[in-house]
Amino acid sequence: MTLIRSTSALSAGVVLLLAPWSVAQEIQAEASVETPAEAEAAPAPEPAPEPVAEPEPEPVVVEEAPVEEPAADEEESTSGVSYLVFADAYASFQTAAPGSPSPSYRAYDSTVNSGNGAEVQDGFQLSWLGVDLNWDGGPVGATVNLRGGPGVNIYYYDTRMTGPISFTQAYVTWKPVENLSLDFGMFGTLFGAEVVENWANFNYTRSALYYQMQPFWHTGLRASYALSDEFSINGFIADDANQISLLDSSGGGNSTMQAALQVAYAGNGFSAALGTMQTLGENSLSGFDRFVDLVLGYSDDKFGILFNGDLNIGDNAATDYYGLSLAARYFFVPEFGIALRGDFLDLDMDVSDNEVVTGTLTFDYRPLKGADNLILRWDNRVEAATGQYTNRDGSPADAWFSSTIGVTAYTSGML
Repeated sequence: MTLIRSTSALSAGVVLLLAPWSVAQEIQAEASVETPAEAEAAPAPEPAPEPVAEPEPEPVVVEEAPVEEPAADEEESTSGVSYLVFADAYASFQTAAPGSPSPSYRAYDSTVNSGNGAEVQDGFQLSWLGVDLNWDGGPVGATVNLRGGPGVNIYYYDTRMTGPISFTQAYVTWKPVENLSLDFGMFGTLFGAEVVENWANFNYTRSALYYQMQPFWHTGLRASYALSDEFSINGFIADDANQISLLDSSGGGNSTMQAALQVAYAGNGFSAALGTMQTLGENSLSGFDRFVDLVLGYSDDKFGILFNGDLNIGDNAATDYYGLSLAARYFFVPEFGIALRGDFLDLDMDVSDNEVVTGTLTFDYRPLKGADNLILRWDNRVEAATGQYTNRDGSPADAWFSSTIGVTAYTSGML
């Protein structure tokens, strides 16, 4: 552009310099001809301003090739099925004697579910192998979560569902109107601040409150209605928590139905949920007869805090209990952080000296820079309870300690 512009300037200069001499020559040559007007018509080379080429950019090609078409092709190239595959393993050591009974409020932490119940076990162990599939077909969909490994037997209270491989969720979804979603089948609970997939929690091991005082899964009909982008109402009607009544060959025994309702908020990093589950009858097999759950939390890229409280009034007085859990985490850099969690459980409000206090410190390391799908966690957990533990020499103890290194890897995408 600079070269063209300077060349034009030079030509214009030459024209200006030669103009007077040219005009004089023309006057002399045509003095006899009385047509001065014709001479003046010579400066007609002014059609140069014909850069009419400039308006041509107006039919810009951007309008003719809208970006919508590639997006449509992209949608057609996928089946609407998303997947998640993960593996979770750990190594652990604890102060309790191997083979001694493991308390009911401890799970996924140095325990094996033998024929005699949960037992303490040190060493290396696979916790889970999992595959999650979700199909979103617009108004209809389906979800299947398949699990394998020792974690299956820990997850299921209902021993009729245990085995090396089983489902944690399997349901179909229907969205009859906007903002309303209906799930029918087996689904995870609405309650609690932690989930079974440990990488979604602050710590590697789950809290005592999570395992001792909350349901895991239900079989029935679940509904969720979005009141706005932040508020939702959720609920279900289902079999006994952690039970499948139809599998009971004795006709169900004292199995009952249960109904739940929850109001939830999530926005600007804050979350809150208040819910209740009521037994439609008396003396449920799971013991969750008049259950109330509260979760409050805040989380951003660096800092997070979670409070969870539960209260249950059972038709059987032995199932009257409450528990509290508070957890916080902080990432110094995206690859490294720490988390601290504490629990207080009153296992039976009618019995004194039946409380449990726990504290867990977790170091969180993610070695793949820019990704968090490989997670190494080192849990150090202390528990205190009256006469609940057995030392390695077989003597009774009021305190217990474990150190666990857990490794979780997962990947996800679209099929």
